[in-house]
Amino acid sequence: MDINISCILSCHNEYENIPILINQIVKNELNKKIKFILVENGSNDGSRNLFLDLNNKYKNIKFVINENDLGWGNGIKYGLKYVNTEIVGWMHSDLEYDINILSKVLEVIEINNLSKLDAFLIKGRRVNRPFRKKILSLSMEVLFTIILKNKLNEITSQPVFVKFKQLDNLDLPDGLEMDLYLYYMCLENNYKIFRINTAQNERIHGNSSWKKSIFSIISFSLKLIKYALKLKYGKNNSTQNK
Repeated sequence: MDINISCILSCHNEYENIPILINQIVKNELNKKIKFILVENGSNDGSRNLFLDLNNKYKNIKFVINENDLGWGNGIKYGLKYVNTEIVGWMHSDLEYDINILSKVLEVIEINNLSKLDAFLIKGRRVNRPFRKKILSLSMEVLFTIILKNKLNEITSQPVFVKFKQLDNLDLPDGLEMDLYLYYMCLENNYKIFRINTAQNERIHGNSSWKKSIFSIISFSLKLIKYALKLKYGKNNSTQNK
């Protein structure tokens, strides 16, 4: 059976999570319907050697190494070089999102016959979140809706899937603001958007490169606001966050 869907997973210092992630992909037989591209994105925790050991061991799971640590979005962009399918998407590799959510993505694609569309967006929508996290997200949603003059909700929620050709003329940022940029561009172009409910769990292994404290979260939020202003009124620049 031909596979026309790829999923990119950008991995930065996810040494302990990668074997678990691979096991979940294989256990749920997701690699029978999706081509996976795992990008070792400039880690310093031994992930590079793990990638070299795992390469060519699993069907439809490709392991590639990006030497430069330029941000999470840059890792996704590096993975795009290896895509040869009509539909492509990505999600985080830190296990905060259950990889089996991709089964819902496959259902949405099949039920709505999305292979026939020239453009679309499938995007996760986090549910049942703790109150403090939901309040922060709601505040950002209101602010970005005002700035970008489009109604946005659950802006950074994963996973994200589009038609590969949609990306041809886009200037994708190198940082975490990639999801905001793509979401906004799809709204601006009136593309059909499909949302799927998903849970975001607490990280078990490793540490986030930006969610280190309330101060780092505020700092990132301010950078994202600055990016949104540039996106709407000026030049599209990346904040270089992973």
